[in-house]
Amino acid sequence: ICLSGCGTPVRGRWRTGLLHLLTRLVHPGGVGAGAGGVSPADEPAAPLELRSSETFKSGVLNLSYAPA
Repeated sequence: ICLSGCGTPVRGRWRTGLLHLLTRLVHPGGVGAGAGGVSPADEPAAPLELRSSETFKSGVLNLSYAPA
């Protein structure tokens, strides 16, 4: 499943175990206090384990997580 945009559609699928890997592209200009994580600020953080990371020449980070 490939979802683009905020994390809202991902949250329910992650909680029910339908997703086994989460890959996020983090753009340098997009880092800050935005919404879109797997767990919103008013919920406990999702237990994630970083499996791999890669930095592209553009500065974009490619991060892959799996359930911890």
